[in-house]
Amino acid sequence: MAEHPNVARVQDLAVRIATQNARMRDVVARAVEALSLPSPDTFLGRRTYEPFPKELDE
Repeated sequence: MAEHPNVARVQDLAVRIATQNARMRDVVARAVEALSLPSPDTFLGRRTYEPFPKELDE
C-alpha cells in the first residue's frame, strides 16, 4: 500500500522537533549574550563638552 503524502512519520516529526529545539537554544543564547551587554550610551544626562564661558557684560 502506498503511503499517503500528507501522513507525517513520527521519525520525521522527531527530527523537526530536534531541529527546532536546537534553533531555539541558539536564539536564547544570543538573546542572553545581547542582554548581558551594557546599555548603549545615548549621551542623555552626560556632558560631552564644556559649555562656552559667558562673556562678562562690561
